[in-house]
Amino acid sequence: MSLRAPRRIWIFLLVDLLRTGGMACAALVVIIAFAFSIRFLAEGKIDLVGVLRLTLLALVPMMQYALPFACGFAATMTYHRFASDNEAAAAMASGVSHRSMLTPALVSGVVLAIVMAYMAHQVIPRFLRSMEEVITRDLTGVFVRAIEKGESVRLGQVELHARDVIRAGPDPALGAYERLKLSGVIAATLSPEGKVVGYLSAPEVGVWLYQQEFDGEPSTTVQLAFRDAVGEGAGDTIRSGRFDSHNIRIPSSFSDDPKFLSFRQLLQVRSKPEIINKIEVLRHALVMRLAEQRLIEQADAALKAAGDVAFERFGGERVVITAAGLVADGERWRLLTRAEGDIRVDEISARGITRRTRTEFAWLEHSDDGASIDASLGPSLRLRIRSAEMLDDLAGDAARLDLLITGLVIEKRESRESTRSITVADALRAAQEIESRPEGGVSKPVRDAAILLQRKVDDLQREVTGKQNERAAYAIASMLTLLCGAVTALRRESSLTLPVYLWSFFPALAAVITISAGEKLTHKAGPAGLILLWGGVAILALYTWREYNRLVRP
Repeated sequence: MSLRAPRRIWIFLLVDLLRTGGMACAALVVIIAFAFSIRFLAEGKIDLVGVLRLTLLALVPMMQYALPFACGFAATMTYHRFASDNEAAAAMASGVSHRSMLTPALVSGVVLAIVMAYMAHQVIPRFLRSMEEVITRDLTGVFVRAIEKGESVRLGQVELHARDVIRAGPDPALGAYERLKLSGVIAATLSPEGKVVGYLSAPEVGVWLYQQEFDGEPSTTVQLAFRDAVGEGAGDTIRSGRFDSHNIRIPSSFSDDPKFLSFRQLLQVRSKPEIINKIEVLRHALVMRLAEQRLIEQADAALKAAGDVAFERFGGERVVITAAGLVADGERWRLLTRAEGDIRVDEISARGITRRTRTEFAWLEHSDDGASIDASLGPSLRLRIRSAEMLDDLAGDAARLDLLITGLVIEKRESRESTRSITVADALRAAQEIESRPEGGVSKPVRDAAILLQRKVDDLQREVTGKQNERAAYAIASMLTLLCGAVTALRRESSLTLPVYLWSFFPALAAVITISAGEKLTHKAGPAGLILLWGGVAILALYTWREYNRLVRP
């Protein structure tokens, strides 16, 4: 037999595979992309123009799901038509083996696997980022629609619920691209774990939205201005005629979800998990807790050495505490009374006016989780005083008071920029070193911050492992789906086309389902989920091999 015969067969099969696969993929990917996009229109997140734009962008990411089934369908149609027209029998009579006839399918499958792997690791993450931009670009619209529907809105560590919202337009004087007025507002302040640690209610709240850039990525920041606010935080009643929040950054989902990351970026996450925004927030929180622990240690050393310690506050105010030292008392540190039997606190204003207080019960505490909604603030402590007695002449016979003095620092505040060099590993190592000290471990707030960060890092590493294996499994499953369709079509040449396709479709579908389920299980349970993730691919490979053996050995 001439060598030209198998070449002509290969060319014929390859051309037919490409033509049928292209048509099937085009139809299937358009349907999937439109079905994905239309739900955001129903939820009110985008308009009709946004649906069209999102559908066009979704064509590429949806190929990850459409290509395996489209190519499997193309292989089934091409090879079943080749076999049912007796062309396969004629080729075998001419000396062309089944292996030779399946060579175009194998080559196409390998090329498909390579293309799928490249797209999954490089191309699809970029298109997903563009899709996310379309969905989240109109943050103001999302904000307004959520309020109008009676839903709450999460802004950093603040969750807002309002009765009504009005668009007030841009505010050029402050550089805000949009301004909103909320009425009947209740704002809950959340800890990093998502627990409510305080709340504020106000009849009116102003919202200013700014467009800024963080680490080279565009981001939106929000500032809230409460009017006649009342509430509660850390057991203290809050009453303020005006309360302005710090700028709250609304991070992009790009920095929080590994699906937006390329292959190289996923590898970087292994060694530098802080490039993920949610890890960076917790890293900075632990760094601040460690810095607050150092403030406690410095204050204790100063009290034991000199009998007093001087703190600084915003606006040039100083607070001088005179006591015998500190002792751990649960989540805080109790000040020890002097030989005179009391503790003295002098508050010195920037103008030199001093207010003296005497008490027997005072504690130094970590700053409140919910008090600093801007992560750029540095470490500080709080002084809680019970049954305080005012010693200045103006106080007279005033009743004893309970006081809370916040924002206490000993030295210059550590800015966010000065703490960026401290990696996640450095912060966790520092917490472990303090824990292992013979004189005593870390405080509960530091320990809680370290445990939460470690748990989230472990969770992220499992998620990255699942995402990497998912992308690789999809690529291999695509190749196996195409081969399975070709082998099944040759083996069942006398059956109808649809039943033949179903014989390869359901094993391929099972593989896709187990890949998706295995990725989620890997995220939750770790490497054990990889058994499920790769199990479906292995079963598809065994099924294809079994069908091939039955084909060549009838």
